[in-house]
Amino acid sequence: MNETQLADLEHENFIAALALVAEVVPAGFVERHGGVLAAVSGSPIALFNPILIETPEATPADLEAALAAVTATGHRFSAYLRVGTDDRLRPVLEASALEPGEGAPGMVMTPIVGYDMPSDLEIRSGTSPDVIAGHTDVVAAAFDMSREIIETFMVPELFVHESLTFYAGFVDGECVTASFGQHRGPALTVFNVATLEGYRGRGYGTAMTMRAAIDGRDAGCEVAVLQSSPMGYPVYDRLGFRTVVEYEEWVSPRPQDPPSAS
Repeated sequence: MNETQLADLEHENFIAALALVAEVVPAGFVERHGGVLAAVSGSPIALFNPILIETPEATPADLEAALAAVTATGHRFSAYLRVGTDDRLRPVLEASALEPGEGAPGMVMTPIVGYDMPSDLEIRSGTSPDVIAGHTDVVAAAFDMSREIIETFMVPELFVHESLTFYAGFVDGECVTASFGQHRGPALTVFNVATLEGYRGRGYGTAMTMRAAIDGRDAGCEVAVLQSSPMGYPVYDRLGFRTVVEYEEWVSPRPQDPPSAS
């Protein structure tokens, strides 16, 4: 694949992963407004109520319609534009009430290479109670979220979806790191890479990323895809992932706390 094809593949799989969450959450929904997709899970986490440009034909009016539809739900949400590709639509977001967010580079690895796993890390996968509970606990703790918030998007229907594989990494019997992968066509998308604070710096997050990618390769995937946080970027870069899409993020403001009674 050339760079344009890889960028398109990364974007398609970013959309597919976030749309899947909205599709499986009982109260969630996915709408298309012309060339713009709105996926609402109802989670208080803006990432899981995204607006994404789906087709080159997307117009400012399409984006405005998607913004109105998601705003009407009352949930916090994020809108994403690809730098260079979707620039024509930036004035719509600049004129909105949204605030610039952190964004995240879309990265790919191809070919998917091997990796020597840490000898003290036991990686389990599947839907057994120890994997699901361990994965959920680690993600909640690593991202400083309550179980109640985590369970707004990590619902039972997600854990058993046929395209997803969940991983939990154990050290001395304790789950300390997690990830999951979505297999879609030629790509394996890696999400939820998280490690408990006291276990960082030992290569466990890297191992969880690569275990998902290698399992995808063994199942026929040619490309591993992920969206990197600033903290994770140097790790993925060293592994051989490279940026093919730069995303701008625009986020709805956090609700203001009610004034205290005087």
